[in-house]
Amino acid sequence: MHSDEDRRPDPDSLLKVGQQRIRGRLKLFLGAAPGVGKTYAMLTEAHEKRREGLDVLIGWVDTHGRRDTEALLNGLDVLARANVRRGAFLAEAFDIDAVIRRRPALVVIDELPHSNPPGSRHPKRWQDIEDILDVGIDVYSAMNIQHLESLNDMVGAMTGVAVKETIPDRFFDEADEVRLVDLPPDDLLRRLEAGKIYLPGFIERAKNHFFRKSNLIALRELSLRLMAERLESEVREHRTLSADPAVRDAVTGFVLVVERPDVQEVIREASRLARNFSGDWHVLWLGKPGESREHRCRVAETLAFAESLGAVTAMTSGSFAAEVSAYVREHNLSMIAIADMGLLATMRRRHLLRHVAPKITFVILSSNTEKPSIWDSLTSAFRTDADDVNYSGYVVSAVSNVLLAGLFSWLMPWIQPTNFAMCYLLVSFLVAIRYGMRPAAFAVVLSIVCFDLVAVAPLGSFAVSDLQYLFTFFVMLTVGIVSARLVAKSETIARESREREAQMSLLYETARSFAGFMDRESLYREAHEVMTTRLDIALEIWEPDSTNGFIRMNHALANADPALMQLAVDHHRPTGCATTTLSEAEYLYIPLVGSTGDVIAVAVCRLNSPDQWTDALSRRLIEALLTLLGQALERLCNQDEARKSLTNLENERLRHTLVRSLSHDLKTPLTTLALGAESVLEHLKNKDTDRAFDETIQLIKSSEGMSRMVNNMLDMAKLQSGSFKPNMTFFPADELVAGSIGLLKERLRDFHLDIRLQPDIPLLYGDQVLLERLLYNLIDNAVKYCPFGSRILVEVARRASTIMLAVHDNGPGLPAGDPQKLFDPFRRGQKESKIAGVGLGLAICRSIARAHNADLLALPSPMGGASFLLMLPLVEPPDMEDEDAILAKLDASSLL
Repeated sequence: MHSDEDRRPDPDSLLKVGQQRIRGRLKLFLGAAPGVGKTYAMLTEAHEKRREGLDVLIGWVDTHGRRDTEALLNGLDVLARANVRRGAFLAEAFDIDAVIRRRPALVVIDELPHSNPPGSRHPKRWQDIEDILDVGIDVYSAMNIQHLESLNDMVGAMTGVAVKETIPDRFFDEADEVRLVDLPPDDLLRRLEAGKIYLPGFIERAKNHFFRKSNLIALRELSLRLMAERLESEVREHRTLSADPAVRDAVTGFVLVVERPDVQEVIREASRLARNFSGDWHVLWLGKPGESREHRCRVAETLAFAESLGAVTAMTSGSFAAEVSAYVREHNLSMIAIADMGLLATMRRRHLLRHVAPKITFVILSSNTEKPSIWDSLTSAFRTDADDVNYSGYVVSAVSNVLLAGLFSWLMPWIQPTNFAMCYLLVSFLVAIRYGMRPAAFAVVLSIVCFDLVAVAPLGSFAVSDLQYLFTFFVMLTVGIVSARLVAKSETIARESREREAQMSLLYETARSFAGFMDRESLYREAHEVMTTRLDIALEIWEPDSTNGFIRMNHALANADPALMQLAVDHHRPTGCATTTLSEAEYLYIPLVGSTGDVIAVAVCRLNSPDQWTDALSRRLIEALLTLLGQALERLCNQDEARKSLTNLENERLRHTLVRSLSHDLKTPLTTLALGAESVLEHLKNKDTDRAFDETIQLIKSSEGMSRMVNNMLDMAKLQSGSFKPNMTFFPADELVAGSIGLLKERLRDFHLDIRLQPDIPLLYGDQVLLERLLYNLIDNAVKYCPFGSRILVEVARRASTIMLAVHDNGPGLPAGDPQKLFDPFRRGQKESKIAGVGLGLAICRSIARAHNADLLALPSPMGGASFLLMLPLVEPPDMEDEDAILAKLDASSLL
């Protein structure tokens, strides 16, 4: 029995299907040769979709003068072609931007392998179609079998016609539907002779070349085979999605190991081989130390070519057997393929792989690529140095050998010739360490010449009296070359290790630096500094805004194009300089994608050279740094979202608490007001004016209490709003105290109020209205909770760099527990007190204090009750000009 886990479909495959549903659908009309009726069939089906009610647009169709094809365009909307100017030339081009703006349900685009004119968004039309599919528009297009990249060389060898315009196999394989438009060779030849394919002047030439009947039969067979392979692939995909484990295939795959960049033909052969497997196929580049940037760019082009055919690519270096076997085990592959590199090299690689992976299937793919000769293999040992030709190494080699020759000619009576040979080898070692392999080889050859002239009889001549010295020369040459190569290779490996260590150190330091930033400005400034100083790349960051535009976050470049930014965001891939999308642009636009798949920013880079992006190693470093930047930016975004969520939760909690408090605290005064009003009315009916007057006074006091509660709630809401800013001014302390006490004059008559102002108290700096409200609430709090006759002291004094505003009383004192919690919203000293209120007065005081960067404390009073202290920062007022100086300035301004 199978468990429920075994019966579940493959989640990765389901995710892939879901992503395809979001994307537009692509239907290809495939033919074995021109003239089979692909365009006719495509337009006929477009009319059917139009009759079904779909919005159908003809994006590009070339009728080539065929009347039946032109007739099919009637009744369909045809897109106007764009004009692209290149110098003095004006060319027609497919207007992809117009299609995206209109967003039809279906667009018909003929001539899929066509190359766009220079200045277009993409070099190839199939890349335009990818952009259209990405925005959710369905596409119909047509192609012939010879335009498929993996079959291009096979068709060329078969027909003798080389086709330059191709499409990658990946694009063909990702098509949602492929319809084969088939026509027997005899019928196709009759159409050719009738002039329905080419003009009369080209018919005979076509019949004698591409349209030979044998060619048409072979192309038809190739098309039918391709469709059969596609059908088999669809069956395997259905089995993968099936929930029944009995119909699933075991996943297999293979890896093609390449060591030369000119192996496109072998990669095509591997792509054809991969169609017979249900698993992935990989292309592994096995590099060597000291490869030049130019060589790495060629390797990047080769791997990009393999990716276009659907391969998974990777790069590594080191031992052939160890690296390949490790890659096979890591990706669970069942077969290894290599290109035929000659008998000896191929046998050696097979032996090495048999030794480390005896159960792996080994395949050799033949190719017509010229194999390296023995001489090329030998001379390749001298081409390991990645640097340009350094003539100083040759000069040093020559000077060193000449000096040694002069020294040895003087020391000949005392030193044996064999010691001379060791010294010459030492020179070649030192040259190899400092200057590389080629100068070291030159030093070895020159040392043999000098040794022959100085130490071998007859001296001063290239002649050799003893033939045994020929063997000595051979040993010196062999030992010198091999040793110099090993030394140069070790130095190259050490240099590359240092470079990798420097890159890792850069990534580590950048990650640690980015992790410490809490604001965007500092983060972007540091990112620009790192990219500029370490990679010589100017960096500018733009973030998407809520209006589908972009906001520049730092200023480093001029004339960045928002349209290219939008392209990078829409398609989640780099655009602009050194890419296949508008490669002539000045800058490179790289989207920074977050963990959720959304683009959080666009990095605009000014490259010092396009090689900085096309070189795989340099590109990986740039991508790694920008990934770190994206992660840091996403962390800041998440922090902002977390703060907003916490604020919303706190506000929600306050609203619930407020509702509960209002239901409790407003119920009693409202009931009192209602009963008091009824009592006043009853006394007035009985003409008892004295008692009615007393009841009216109580009603006024109750309404004032409710007014204070409502004002407190309004003040709290205003202070918690993010847009509130205090009006900071200088004012005297006595005005503050007088204003607050004046509002409580009637209620303070039952208490003993003392005011203590320190002489020569400095001016206070703050919002006078808010500080009056704070002092009012503190005094009101003392009035509420102290019994009649209690003493209340209002004190203003200077304490070091602050001014203290304090309210002391000798009432019941502070409640048990932490007294600072009294400043929390809806916190009351006595939860079930008869005193009306919702617990916002002290919370408002704390909010006002924070708005002034002041501290508000609740402490036991030296008078025996409670003390509330506001420690307001002392700000020195600006120097005031005297009256005479002000009048002088006014007079001067009036004269002007």
